[in-house]
This record gives sequence, structure tokens and C-alpha cells, in this order.
Amino acid sequence: MLSLYFQNNNFGGIHLQMLFRYNWQVRQDWYKWCEDVSEEELLKARVGGVGGILHTLFHIVDVEWSWIRIIQGKSDFQEKFSEFSSLRRVRELDADFRQEVEELVNAWDATMENRLFNDPQPDGSVGSTAGERLCAMSSLTKSIMLDNYPFGQGK
Repeated sequence: MLSLYFQNNNFGGIHLQMLFRYNWQVRQDWYKWCEDVSEEELLKARVGGVGGILHTLFHIVDVEWSWIRIIQGKSDFQEKFSEFSSLRRVRELDADFRQEVEELVNAWDATMENRLFNDPQPDGSVGSTAGERLCAMSSLTKSIMLDNYPFGQGK
């Protein structure tokens, strides 16, 4: 478990912040790369991710924000990709959600590590702890985007 690794190695909030900042930088790199790709290519269905490149970036932004809301005990709602199906709109959504995500990441401390992350699964289990979920989320952009859409694909 990543969260136990961080906890046992005294990484705590500072390292979690570093991981999120890295994730955000990778996402910005993808946005920059997307500027030179046609909208048709960004929306084109592909193998891996959630479909197209833009839809996958949207999904990453939406999931990051949703998980943060759940960790905070706030209500969650799902955005519709059809309302954000342009690079400009996905970037705006990212900017709108970033403040709330960043506030929690910056305030993270060891007391928050074992909060239950209430994410009901099909098998009836509840999910994981907040710490486990944040650690998994911290590399979301890199793992989904780079594993499924190597830079240069679609150009």
C-alpha cells in the first residue's frame, strides 16, 4: 500500500503535495501538447483510457475533484463530458476544481490518513482509506495518459 509506504517513511503531506504537483505538471504538459492536435483527433475514440484523449483528461480532472469531495464528506456529482468536450472547457474545469483539491492536499496531515473513503464497490466493500486513495490519485494523469497515449500519437 502506497499510503503505508508514505506513512512509514515519514513522507506525509509534503511528499503528497510533491506528487500532486508533479501530476498537475504532467497534465499541463498534456494540455500544451493537445494545442497542436486537431479537435477531431482529441475526440477520436481510442483503445485505453476512457475513450479519446480529451475525454480521458476530462475524466482525470473530474475523478480527482470527486475523490477530494468524498474525502471531505461533501456531496459529489458527475460532470457530463458532453458539456466539456473541448480543450478550452477541460482546462477551465481543471482550473475551477484545482483550488478545492489544492486546499486539501496542502492541509493534508497524518490524522487524515485513515479516514474511510466511502466508495461502495460492486462486491459490497466500501473501498479504502483516504490516504490510500490520495496516493493512488497522485499519479493518475501520468499512469493513465502515458500508458495509453504516448506523446505524438494522433499527430
